[in-house]
Amino acid sequence: MDFDAKYDRRPASRVALDREILETVGRSIDSSGLVAVSELGGGFSSTNLRLDFASGERCVLRLAREPQRLATEADLLGFVARELPDVPVPAVLWRAPGPVAGDVAAYAMTFVDGELLCIVEDRIGERENRDLCEQAARIAARIHGVRFETTGFLGPGVKVIQSFGDRPFLEICLADTAVRTRLGAERLQRLATLVEQFPEAQPNLCHADFNQKNLLVQRDTRGRHHIAAVLDWEFACSANGLMDIGNFLRFSDESPVASETWFADAYRAAGGTLAPDWRTRSLIMDLSAQLSFLMSEDELSRTFATALGVVDRTLARLG
Repeated sequence: MDFDAKYDRRPASRVALDREILETVGRSIDSSGLVAVSELGGGFSSTNLRLDFASGERCVLRLAREPQRLATEADLLGFVARELPDVPVPAVLWRAPGPVAGDVAAYAMTFVDGELLCIVEDRIGERENRDLCEQAARIAARIHGVRFETTGFLGPGVKVIQSFGDRPFLEICLADTAVRTRLGAERLQRLATLVEQFPEAQPNLCHADFNQKNLLVQRDTRGRHHIAAVLDWEFACSANGLMDIGNFLRFSDESPVASETWFADAYRAAGGTLAPDWRTRSLIMDLSAQLSFLMSEDELSRTFATALGVVDRTLARLG
């Protein structure tokens, strides 16, 4: 599935470091010496650089001008690796003790070979896609097994630092001026009614961007595909786990790996709990991502069109 056709591509790099600083950072990670630097796809507010060393080792250097956000990501990767060993994530190799240049924070993690699921799913058969869907469901069930005392945004130490309080996150999004303008009066009223009917209070660990472009796939020597890493925990939060499920199944009519039946069966088998109306609730929870897109200060024509299309499709499906 082509995510680039649905969303505006963000700049590959938002943070730049000169070669001398990169070589100094590189020596802190691997003393053999830095031989190559290449840009990888960036996150919403971060830059990812692949560093190649003379020893043959490789890593990903993640840079951002938001030290707290980066510290939260690194803490979360460490937490998942330690507490949820069944959830594959890159290992944190090094963390800068302070800014590496100006206000730029950094940490390094292992480089994991593989291809994104959104690329792999289009060229493999139904059996392989079902296997990968079931793997994703089991991973989601493990992630959602982590509980917090309240919903909200996470901070360093994998703790909730900004609670959503008694208001569903969707309700908070609907109060945003840009969202209200881009939705229009009719959509706004219908969404407000949905929020009232399906409150979201349930403080689980959520990846919050759990989809085919953030699941890295490898193929083993026997030819079996497996999920090798869950990438980009930038938006992880404490919220209803159905947010992740709705995200993964968002384009189930286009994605051969995204089957509601395969996912639900494997999720329950892995210990995840799904209410009888889970699919309705997951559709509604996924709307929080669409409204977050509509909050952007930038004009993102493809992203906005996709987000509004998902909103309209959900409203039509739910009547």
